[in-house]
Amino acid sequence: MRRRSHYSEGDDYVALTNWKVSNFIAHALLRGYHIAYYKDMSRIHYWRAHTKQYHIISIDNIISSKTGVENATINS
Repeated sequence: MRRRSHYSEGDDYVALTNWKVSNFIAHALLRGYHIAYYKDMSRIHYWRAHTKQYHIISIDNIISSKTGVENATINS
């Protein structure tokens, strides 16, 4: 039986399911940002549509933070 992709294994899966990264993603989405994860750089890009707000943050920075949201540049 083949498993679905959300039952995946590997470093990227573990990093993206870390509770701090989940906090960051939820916080950004609730603030109206679009999010993309680039596996080759292990970074999250987040931006607001129709604006010049475009930011890049490393997964390592998010994981090393206290809650996952204090290192981000997220405006309400």
